[in-house]
Amino acid sequence: MKKLIPGLLLAVVIGLLAKMTAVYIPGPGSIFFAILIGLIFGNILPPSERTESGLAFAEKSILPIAIALMGTELELHALSRLGISSLLIVLPAMTFSVFCALLIGRFLKLSASASLMLGIGNSVCGSSAILAAAPAVKAEKRDVAVAIAAVNLMGTLGMFLLPGLAVLLTLSDVKTSYLIGGSLQAVGQVVAAGFSVSDTIGNNALVIKMLRVLMIGPIVMILHLIFHSKGAAPGQKKKYVPGYIIGFMLFALAASIFHNDTLILPHIKALAKLLMVIAMAAVGFRIRIRSLLAQGPRAVLLVVVLSIIQTSAVLLLIATLI
Repeated sequence: MKKLIPGLLLAVVIGLLAKMTAVYIPGPGSIFFAILIGLIFGNILPPSERTESGLAFAEKSILPIAIALMGTELELHALSRLGISSLLIVLPAMTFSVFCALLIGRFLKLSASASLMLGIGNSVCGSSAILAAAPAVKAEKRDVAVAIAAVNLMGTLGMFLLPGLAVLLTLSDVKTSYLIGGSLQAVGQVVAAGFSVSDTIGNNALVIKMLRVLMIGPIVMILHLIFHSKGAAPGQKKKYVPGYIIGFMLFALAASIFHNDTLILPHIKALAKLLMVIAMAAVGFRIRIRSLLAQGPRAVLLVVVLSIIQTSAVLLLIATLI
């Protein structure tokens, strides 16, 4: 246990710096800053065996716990307000975006796992979806960092662009809610963009976004079954659901049942975010900048194209169905 302390302390310090930075620079979020600050420190400070065990523990053991606890952010009770039209808009747009990610990613010579993370992060729920999908697709740490950075960059731009696009196209409040809730990557970005237009659009866009977040569980289960049965011996092809996804869905169910709780639930949500930031600080610290340079530009290009595709798909569907 003692050998874990130096690395864990380092990750905690970087995580706290990230949370402080996110307060003063709103938009990208503390997870993005945790990776960024960790990356900077990891490439400036000389390598040390003293911190390696603790950093590895934060990445491999704390991260799954954080993902499970993040289920408390999914408010299932709010989804009861959605009609069938929501499914007919959100799900096809998401599916088409992920499919395009694989095709375009292959053209850009990105790996299937990297393309999937970029597609899922862009179409489902930003950093949370990327982190949940990464173990399922056996992604490299470098690809995780690149995906989070690229998706957050595009989401931050979209947070400012989509409300303006809605005004330019003279969309109704309902259609604007679908555009923002069905296109932007992260929950925080949806909240910022939606409520910048009106409280009604903000609330409706957030509910639509919840439907996309709900897809994290099923998508990761499918990916896990596909990737973890590939190349395995016949006796090892036992298909199972990863524990962190079971935990994610259980915490989502508990949060939905006790959504009015103000005593325990807020603390669980805060703990989930803190653990996620600490784990991402460790991930960032162990990545070498040199390894990012090869994939970074292509990943950003893919996310830009996917954002255009997803937004266009949502606009086409709302024009047809609403």
